[in-house]
Amino acid sequence: MDSPAKVFLSSILLFTSNCVLTAQDQPPSPFVVPGVCPGEGCQYGVWTAKKITTLYSAPNGTGILGSLRPGSKAVATTGELYSWPVARIATKAQPDFQSGDRFFLLWYEGEGYFKAWYHGKTVELDASSGNYPYPKQIWWAKIRTATGQIAWVRADQDNFTGQCSLARK
Repeated sequence: MDSPAKVFLSSILLFTSNCVLTAQDQPPSPFVVPGVCPGEGCQYGVWTAKKITTLYSAPNGTGILGSLRPGSKAVATTGELYSWPVARIATKAQPDFQSGDRFFLLWYEGEGYFKAWYHGKTVELDASSGNYPYPKQIWWAKIRTATGQIAWVRADQDNFTGQCSLARK
């Protein structure tokens, strides 16, 4: 026969095991998206510095390689988006989940859609289905300067023209 202490401990373990999120239920934080160009009209290609812009050896790096001066051109070839997911509860059914389901906002794609994390995979979320906050994110772009130097820059600080195909020419 089980002692009262064993029964009590077993019930606590059973209860807490049901409350733990698995790695699949919760995305990594930060959530890193290589190759993404976030937002409507986002484009890589020839960018022109609008202000002094620091050049880094890697995304989130501390190794400073130098800087670009205003008017300097560079070719942006790819990027990485660092996003800190925000947990939310669906207020309306979506193709990938139902009202009341828990998911994580990852980043805003544009055209009224977010990418979200739901049970270990990324899914599209119609932003009109709720009042969702934008997750904190940092966008890094890999560039090649006019002198051929390869570096990473913060691309989310309004440092460049040429990042948006929708901007007036």
